[in-house]
Amino acid sequence: MLKEFENLKTLEDWGKHQFNANLSAVFGWGMLGEQHFLVSKVLLMECWMAKNEYYSSDIREFEYGTREFELLQKTYFYEPATLFLALSFENFLKGIWVKENETTLIKSDSIPNLLKTHYLNKLARECTLNLSKEEEEMLKLLAIFSTWRGRYNLPLNKKKNVNFWEGKFQVDFLIRKYPGDFGFPDEVKSLRMKISERLNRNLL
Repeated sequence: MLKEFENLKTLEDWGKHQFNANLSAVFGWGMLGEQHFLVSKVLLMECWMAKNEYYSSDIREFEYGTREFELLQKTYFYEPATLFLALSFENFLKGIWVKENETTLIKSDSIPNLLKTHYLNKLARECTLNLSKEEEEMLKLLAIFSTWRGRYNLPLNKKKNVNFWEGKFQVDFLIRKYPGDFGFPDEVKSLRMKISERLNRNLL
């Protein structure tokens, strides 16, 4: 038996060990970020293709089971696609922070407060990433999805809901900026490259 497992005699021992191992596992944070990134890309592609086909069709059938109804449903994949992109960057950024604070996490009894936040700009600042203006704006918009949009039907207060609808044009930045293009915007690609370099892993 490996030396690190010698003192793991009970399920409680194993549970504590696994918690600390997962908490400080940079690979685990990175892999979850990668999975979310790929899901986001698939959903966004489905959304774009459905919008193109739906609006190029002369038929407007809305009954359940029709092709038009299916396409219309897929046009709503935009919000879950954006949510998964937000979760992707959240896990990537937390992976960077874990990597740089790994020694302090070995015997933690709970997740540090920073790893509980969904505010991506705050995470990026803690990771001292050098962000462009476009990348900062993107993280600000994605934080809306990390905190509530795509997860819940409404935010914690009325003001946040008003702010969302006032800025709806900006929030739809993935489709607004690249209609019909099945790739991500430049700021998504550039930030992912910076994160890949910091994690020293080939995430691209």
